[in-house]
Parts: sequence; structure tokens; C-alpha cells
Amino acid sequence: NTLERALAQFAELRDAYPGTATAWTADESIARALLRLGRNDEAVAKLAALPDQYPRDPRNPLALLQAAGIAAERLHDRQRAAELLDQLSGRYPRSPLAEKAKQEAVRMRGQ
Repeated sequence: NTLERALAQFAELRDAYPGTATAWTADESIARALLRLGRNDEAVAKLAALPDQYPRDPRNPLALLQAAGIAAERLHDRQRAAELLDQLSGRYPRSPLAEKAKQEAVRMRGQ
């Protein structure tokens, strides 16, 4: 399968450049491939782990937002989505996405 081969190639790329922006991009690409394979839980986990794996990468708020969207839309797990949005707004309060994440988390919880 082409996507399975892509997963392996992205993992090799990540491993060749550990801790770099290239590795972050490879891991994010792995998440996208997992999503296309229908492995939604794994995609959410991969995206949610990026901030811990690459704490200085400025794209982390977007990764958390993407993970929350997948959790809500594909997994129908509004609680998990709200938790990811809380993580975004808590870890990245200065992000342009933080305020919207707070509002969306409240909406997800039905408050």
C-alpha cells in the first residue's frame, strides 16, 4: 500500500533529523497518512504528542487544533476534543488560536 510505504518513509525522515522542524513535519505527515488510512485514533494521538516532542515548534497550536477537529468530527469524542482545545489555550495563551479554542471547548462541552 502506498500510504503504508509513506508512513515508513516519513518515519525514516523523522529519525534522520531528530528534534528538528523537518522531523515535526514528518510526524505531522504521518498523522495525515494515518487519517487517510482511517486510523483516526492514531492520527489524533500523533498530533497531540507533537507539542511534547517538539516543544519549541510554532506549529504546535495548529496541531492541537487539528487533533481536536479529528476527535470531534471523526471519532465523535467531544470530551477529547475539548481537552485538546484546553491544552491549546493553556499551553499557548498568546496564540491567535487560543481564544477561539477556549470558546470551542465550552461549546463542545455544551456549556
